[in-house]
Amino acid sequence: MANYAYSNIYFHIVVSPNLICPLENDDTRKKVFFHISEILRACKNRVFAVNGAFDHAHILIAANIHISIEDLVSKIKNETKKFILDTGLMHNFGWQDGYAGVSVGLSEVKKLIVYIKNQEKFHKTTSFRNEYIRLLEEYEIEYDPNDLFDFHY
Repeated sequence: MANYAYSNIYFHIVVSPNLICPLENDDTRKKVFFHISEILRACKNRVFAVNGAFDHAHILIAANIHISIEDLVSKIKNETKKFILDTGLMHNFGWQDGYAGVSVGLSEVKKLIVYIKNQEKFHKTTSFRNEYIRLLEEYEIEYDPNDLFDFHY
């Protein structure tokens, strides 16, 4: 008998860099998002999309059930910070505490991939703050408005 666990649990994760060190440069952003994808694959997650804007990143994966989302986000934050500092992409970088993580159904995956890949276009008309609060409310996540990310305005 095989000892395999088969699963397809999709997660949409959102993280944000500290206000003092946004990912303003397009080239830096691409390298950081690519590195996040590499970390996710190394942890045996299927990566569908990693993209965002200067003040946040969206991640869509089919999660490896053998690592908690909290541990995975911690690994992403620690390893990308090290990568950014070691490669000199930025001289001061850190992630804000916390993240949003929601499970999504298979029927949402294709739509969410398009949404994440089109972040630049989307954020021409919508702030990250509004997007983030809408995400929390859409998934009925209770939150304290005083305990969210620090947002650029």
